[in-house]
Amino acid sequence: VEEFAAAHPSETKRRQLTAHAGGDARTKLLLYAGRLSPEKNVPLLLDLMERLAGDDKGDFRLLVAGSGPLADWFENEACRRA
Repeated sequence: VEEFAAAHPSETKRRQLTAHAGGDARTKLLLYAGRLSPEKNVPLLLDLMERLAGDDKGDFRLLVAGSGPLADWFENEACRRA
């Protein structure tokens, strides 16, 4: 924890990552880092994003770092729900 807590956030990198996710300065980035498999309950992430989409106080973007047996399903389902 100390190693990461001491890091200095880069506003330039945040802007680049946010732009890559299709967001802007008010965007809140959420990260899931893990295996996309049934035991991780990844459909919950899509449910969460649907609920947050109804929040007029913020623009939320989910970044997913991971792969697994549900990767294709997850991508297809996310596109279907968008």
